[in-house]
Amino acid sequence: MRIIGIEEGKAVEGKSSRTDRRRLERFPISLELRYREISRRSDAAQGVGKTVNISGKGIVFTVQQPMEAGTRVELTINWPVLLDGRTGLRLSVQGMVVRSTQDRVAILLQRHEFRTHRVM
Repeated sequence: MRIIGIEEGKAVEGKSSRTDRRRLERFPISLELRYREISRRSDAAQGVGKTVNISGKGIVFTVQQPMEAGTRVELTINWPVLLDGRTGLRLSVQGMVVRSTQDRVAILLQRHEFRTHRVM
C-alpha cells in the first residue's frame, strides 16, 4: 500500500490504477482554494473552489465559471499539514489553463511556492 490522497488532513493509503498512462501520477486531494485570473481586465475571473487532483505538473480544480485555455491563473491553497506542527502553510501557484469545462479547470504549473501564515 502507498499514499494515494489526503482527506481531512490525513493521508489515505490504497492502490492506484495504472490505466492512466500520464507521466506523473495524480493525487486525489480535495482542498479549498481561492483562484484569480491574472489579467489587467476589470472583469477578470476570481472565486473559490476545491482541488480535484494534483500532480507534479498540474492541478485540476472546481470553478464557478469556465475559463479559456491559455488564461493565466493564480491559486492559493491552504495546505493541510503544519510546518513543525505549529505553522500554517499556503501553497501559492501560478499556471496556465490547458482544459476547462463548465465546473472544472486544469492548469499546467508554471510557478509554485509554500508560504507560512498564522494559524488561528
